Amino acid sequence: RNSIAFKQKKAVKVKLKIGSEVEVFSASQNKWVLGTLNAIKKDVIRIAYGPGLNTQKWLRADSKQFRPRLHKVEQALQLNAAGDKDDEKYEIVRDDGPGQSSQPPVQLQLGPMSTYLTHHMRREQYVAQSAEVIMGRNNKRGDLKIKVNGALQLRHDANYATLKVAEHTLKTKRQSANQNPVWKEILTFSNFRPHIGKTAVISVYNKGLMGEKCVGSAEFELPIVFGSAEKMTIDLADAKNKLSGIIVLEQAVVEIGR
Repeated sequence: RNSIAFKQKKAVKVKLKIGSEVEVFSASQNKWVLGTLNAIKKDVIRIAYGPGLNTQKWLRADSKQFRPRLHKVEQALQLNAAGDKDDEKYEIVRDDGPGQSSQPPVQLQLGPMSTYLTHHMRREQYVAQSAEVIMGRNNKRGDLKIKVNGALQLRHDANYATLKVAEHTLKTKRQSANQNPVWKEILTFSNFRPHIGKTAVISVYNKGLMGEKCVGSAEFELPIVFGSAEKMTIDLADAKNKLSGIIVLEQAVVEIGR
């Protein structure tokens, strides 16, 4: 498709507001469907979709299960290039420098007049969410590599972490127990096929003479394309769903054996 957004050499930053049309992935229909962004709260958003917009889904603001509507982005780019006022619900955010922005893919903003989020788009990011990946027709498999860098500001000491993907669980090595443990270990899950909706669970533990205790855990989405590295800072929650710290991860799916 001859898309203006696809031709951009640097990141296209689109400011989405409550009422913006987006596309959300429906697991029951196994396809992208039209939806409307109708709530933004802290680091999560709510999208209404389906007949009469009666179905609603809460997602993390950086979720891969929703995306801006491409033709809306193109319209906003055309208005921006012509010097006209941006679309009320799709505003192009001007980038100050060339190349990829150092900002995260999605950035929540709490402004005095409105609540909105800024979504960074690149050609490869949008094309990567192609029909073959979404519909599960891409059978290519590779190695899922997740680097567990460390945890910060834990409410209790911890000395190791576990990663669970489907029925497989891998562990980091045990370190000296403290509230800011550092591992910097790469855990590899072989024979992984990227597909939207796949998630992993990271858990942080403290194991000592008195037994083992889970300090906190979190579920996060896994990559849906090959070769795209992603760094994440994720909130951990304890058994009572209270914030217990944060953990820093990096993840990517690569060709087998690389």
